[in-house]
Amino acid sequence: MKAERKINRMWQEWNSMPAKMQKDIRQNAAFIGKWQYSYSAERGRIDMIRISEAFPKKTFWEICCLKGNLFGDTERFDTKKEVEKRIKHLLEGKRAMKAKIIMKE
Repeated sequence: MKAERKINRMWQEWNSMPAKMQKDIRQNAAFIGKWQYSYSAERGRIDMIRISEAFPKKTFWEICCLKGNLFGDTERFDTKKEVEKRIKHLLEGKRAMKAKIIMKE
């Protein structure tokens, strides 16, 4: 399994907005983490991001399948450990191994 980490495009767009616009939007918005993780193997590709909600204050991890039809739509998890276990199960089955993160900017 191959894993890559890159800066999330939506996070970049948010940080390029003027502070006034961010303040107006922030009241009801969920906040996307800076990093987007992409995991790939022969079976497919899954992307993972961290999301923080303002009301109620909660952080969770979300995955979506970009290749391989491994599951439908998106799935959310409370911890990064839980989501990484799910990704390994989907991409590698029972012989899951720890992924090496490759930095991309």
